[in-house]
Amino acid sequence: MQIDALSGDGCPFQIAAKCNKKGGVCSLREYELQEDCLVKGVGPIITTCPQRFLEKNTIFEWVGEVLLKTKRPIILKEIGFLDRLREPGCESENDEETAEFIGRIDNVLVHPTGNPLDWCALELQAVYFSGNKMTHEFKALADKKWQSLPFPARIR
Repeated sequence: MQIDALSGDGCPFQIAAKCNKKGGVCSLREYELQEDCLVKGVGPIITTCPQRFLEKNTIFEWVGEVLLKTKRPIILKEIGFLDRLREPGCESENDEETAEFIGRIDNVLVHPTGNPLDWCALELQAVYFSGNKMTHEFKALADKKWQSLPFPARIR
């Protein structure tokens, strides 16, 4: 599935939200060029957008059940961690350097009735694209001359 973020299409996995990824790629699939120059999907559809993991809170229920023994963990989002050490009188104008902490944990899950130390961190990173820009693929897909899916424009 591909949602065109530039056209303002909503994300089917978030309620009343637009896709926040340039090009809106939320899934990938392996394709094979056939002898008749047609393209055939041969692999499974693979999730690439972290928002897909948030659908119906399934990921939180699963991780909560496996690690915390509860399907209903308390979910904390974007938790700052690693305090930034500062020398007195050494302020920075860079916003990142003025934060109280160095990074953020995507989610922290806590058992709602158990020991407060029964928690786990959950980072959501689905995929990282490397190689040539995805723009080449989007331009090829936008060309309405295709009778079937175009084969990838560049090696990814």
